[in-house]
Amino acid sequence: MTSGFLASEQAAYLAGLIDGDGYIGILRRRAPRLRVGYAYQAHVEVSSVFEEFLRGIQEMVGSGCWKRMQRGYKSHRPVYHVTFTPNTVRWLLPLLIPHLRLKKAQAIMVLEYLSKVKRGRHGHNPRSDELYMKVKLLNRRGRST
Repeated sequence: MTSGFLASEQAAYLAGLIDGDGYIGILRRRAPRLRVGYAYQAHVEVSSVFEEFLRGIQEMVGSGCWKRMQRGYKSHRPVYHVTFTPNTVRWLLPLLIPHLRLKKAQAIMVLEYLSKVKRGRHGHNPRSDELYMKVKLLNRRGRST
């Protein structure tokens, strides 16, 4: 599969997977070289305990960074994560938005953030702080107040 293309069925499948076991958001990372001391980065991630399953997702999309974490006391099984880079997120989210149910608002805000940042850079602009806080509230666990 070439980068930048997913069939409608694949996009719907991936959207359902991200709605259930994924994360769409904006991360704030320390960046001492910047005057403000931090930079934002668009982040889309899918997690599972089944490595081969996520390898198939990574292959379907055509890119993704791989991470394995050994979680603690409950199951002692490793958890695998596939993270998509901001440049992949730029073409992937517009394909997923029509199929997303739970995380559609986060996806729209992440795309808005990416439209304000230069391609290939993580950055900071006047609207970044506001978008970061809105997405952070939407991704918060527990009861909404």
